[in-house]
Amino acid sequence: MLDRLRIGKLFRRTSAADAAARAVDDAEALRRFASISNEWYWEQDETLRFTSVRNWNPRAAGIEPEALIGHTLAELAAPDEALERQLEACAARQPYESFRCHLQIGDRALWLSLNGVPSYDSEGRFCGYIGTGREVSKQTAIERALRERDTRFREILDLMPVAVFVKDADSRLVFLNSECEAQWGTRSEDVRGTDASSHFPPSAVETYLASDRRAFEERRAIDYEETVWHAGHRTECIVHTYKKPIFDNAGKPRYLIGVRVDMTDKKVIERKLRASEQLLRNLAFHQAKLLEDERRRIARDVHDELGQNLLAVRIDASRLAARTAVSNERLHKAAADALHTIDETIRSVRQIINNLRPPVLDLGLSAALQWLAREFERHGTSRCTVEIGTPRADELLSEASATVMFRLAQEALTNIRKHACATEVCIRLDERDGNAWLAIEDNGIGMNVRARRTAQGGFGLVGMRERVKALGGSLQVESEPGAGMVLRAAIPIVALSETRETKVPAGG
Repeated sequence: MLDRLRIGKLFRRTSAADAAARAVDDAEALRRFASISNEWYWEQDETLRFTSVRNWNPRAAGIEPEALIGHTLAELAAPDEALERQLEACAARQPYESFRCHLQIGDRALWLSLNGVPSYDSEGRFCGYIGTGREVSKQTAIERALRERDTRFREILDLMPVAVFVKDADSRLVFLNSECEAQWGTRSEDVRGTDASSHFPPSAVETYLASDRRAFEERRAIDYEETVWHAGHRTECIVHTYKKPIFDNAGKPRYLIGVRVDMTDKKVIERKLRASEQLLRNLAFHQAKLLEDERRRIARDVHDELGQNLLAVRIDASRLAARTAVSNERLHKAAADALHTIDETIRSVRQIINNLRPPVLDLGLSAALQWLAREFERHGTSRCTVEIGTPRADELLSEASATVMFRLAQEALTNIRKHACATEVCIRLDERDGNAWLAIEDNGIGMNVRARRTAQGGFGLVGMRERVKALGGSLQVESEPGAGMVLRAAIPIVALSETRETKVPAGG
């Protein structure tokens, strides 16, 4: 490697008289240096043509030193800005250092790095240049590959639709891609080497620097959401910022890579989607309420019209059966059969009324749940208990909310009867944290809840969840195969003055 100190002393000898006095010493010093280093020694005459080349080492490139003799660099090197600067230095009789040129000799080419100082004779007349050189073809190829890779990397980053910035260990900016420049409203070269304190308000800069320090101190990638000013759009935007620290082999901070993803459009879409979901949920709740009202009306009409007519027919059939018991055995038997048929029809009508809307629901939710448990036991072999954990169970919910709770329990018991193979079922109604809680628990075969969510068909549970959500509540299902199932629903408690009104929250 070139002895910079020794050669630097030679370069500082710009006085022609001084150079003439030391010309022999300088030339000899350069020859000795070239003989003990991996560099080669060369001499040029006053026309800048090579006259001597010693210790030539680029023979591996297939070029002999004789190919340089009698030629100038201008004849051998490819023209570029560096060659022009070197020729200007030679014309001014100035020394030069680490001049890199691309030699093209025949079909052979190589890169050289040259150091030269002007040479004078004993009378101070300029007689050419002397210097050292070395081949840097591999180094140049590596540097070019690195530059090309860096260019491609920057081009790729500029194509990314997110803002990317790179900082050094002291939070000074190194690079901004084009999207980041658009967001910040500045060019990369204008803020490179700074912490951008001249571009952002002090409070914002302090926030950025604090997050940089946190990333380096925690030695991990961090991310957070923030609202920033978008200079390109001239408006505030919501961004999600990611920062990842990079450390060297010794574990010391080296770089911080930051990425900012503009979430504004996504947030707007999410808000619209939530509003649309709430609108659909409210519509579904309204449809369910209309269905409940229609069921109530049909049940009332069946009870008032068909029920009374059947009762009147039964009374007539009963009288006919009583009058013909002795006088007309055949007619008596027909009347008795008709009376039996009427009784069966009345029981069917009562079942239809109960299926449409049990009258016991008008007595309160707790009474309705007790009736539902008895009906469940009557139609199966499972035992069903009801636990009411609050003395004001019938005052907690509006009529619409109580109906939803009842339908939820009814649907849950239907599913248990069909699929759970349970022997014990417990229904609990309680008050906690401003909510009315309903829990239905069984000891059946259970199910895989996660698989159930992705299964096609079966909208019973989905429908129940949406009806509960429409009232501002929540529905949870806990189950594992072989471990039974617990269904919990929570609905906000309304004021006692509102218990006869239907409340549909606007939130999601």
